[in-house]
Amino acid sequence: MVDEARPEQPSVPDKSANTWAMACHLSALAGFIGIPFGHIIGPIVFWMLKKEQFPVVDENGKEALNFQISVTIYGLVCALLVLVLIGIPLLIGHNHDRDLFGEREQGAAGPLSALHPLHQVNAAGSANAAAGLCCPAGGADGLPDSA
Repeated sequence: MVDEARPEQPSVPDKSANTWAMACHLSALAGFIGIPFGHIIGPIVFWMLKKEQFPVVDENGKEALNFQISVTIYGLVCALLVLVLIGIPLLIGHNHDRDLFGEREQGAAGPLSALHPLHQVNAAGSANAAAGLCCPAGGADGLPDSA
């Protein structure tokens, strides 16, 4: 006679299945020891080896791969955003106030460096007209005016 009041217990996975499932996740650490794309290759290897033998490995292998591929995509997007949002503005904002010999040049400094080419054209026109320069960073010597 079957006791209907007692629910059926879920089957406990084999310890070796759990070990292989854990290996799917831990193999992603291969990327930290210098293996290119090891964080993706490691889980693929363990998942492909044991996915048909153990259903828990199939499930965990897919989860590990999904996570690692997602993290890779997020990292690439972040790298692109860093280049666009930080790298390019830094290149534009580079302070070109020194020449090859370390002498101060007349030019914009800091956040005004995006105007540097315009200032150079203005300075060239002023030099041609023998007029004094008006530097955005300060006085004619490029240094801030003293009070």
